[in-house]
Amino acid sequence: MGRRRDIKERCEECWFRHELCVCALIPQRELNTRLLLLMHHTEWASTTNTGRFALRALPNSEVRFRGLPEERVNLDDLRNSPGQLLLLYPTPDAQPLTTEFIQKLKKPVTLIVPDGTWRQAAKVFRRERVLKEQTIPVSLPPDAVESDYLLRRMDKPGALCTLEAIAHAMGILEGEDIKQDLLELFNLVNLRTLATRSPDWIEAMKEWAKKAGRSPGKTWASVAELREKYLPKGYRP
Repeated sequence: MGRRRDIKERCEECWFRHELCVCALIPQRELNTRLLLLMHHTEWASTTNTGRFALRALPNSEVRFRGLPEERVNLDDLRNSPGQLLLLYPTPDAQPLTTEFIQKLKKPVTLIVPDGTWRQAAKVFRRERVLKEQTIPVSLPPDAVESDYLLRRMDKPGALCTLEAIAHAMGILEGEDIKQDLLELFNLVNLRTLATRSPDWIEAMKEWAKKAGRSPGKTWASVAELREKYLPKGYRP
């Protein structure tokens, strides 16, 4: 009964409780670059998954599920895909994704992004022959910013969550304004999810504010700023 009531209290699209629904705040950006998200099937129902919000914001996108029992993800059509396929995954020979690099690419570009744990992402690259044969692995520049994602423990130093990684990659491929729109969406999702995790959400927001470069003496002021910007007025968990 409790679970059924909890489902009724949540938006069917973004899965936040209705008072925290973000659907009306998700930007819509039509891009030349196509996004293909290779999502591990366990991620779709996870409240800490951020990749699904990239799909909502970018109409020129698609998700394909992998890891399903006895059902392999079908990527054969990528062999006949026009333009250039880029795989956002830091293999040892991955090309840094820079403006100079993308100027040489055949258009249109499809950005393929594994969505899951690092271990799951490594498996999809090892197992899917099409990705090895048809894509150019690319990585974000080494000076990419540190992640502000606090909903999961990061597997590797310098790692970004899926939505952050897509934001930075699309910023290089499509422009700085795209990156900022997607990072604002990430901030919104990140903070509203934290706000549902009472009683620790204030401490999490303080940590988030410190990582954003606020001085310790101003942490509470910055928490108030974050709360005002990203949470509904008067919201209390």
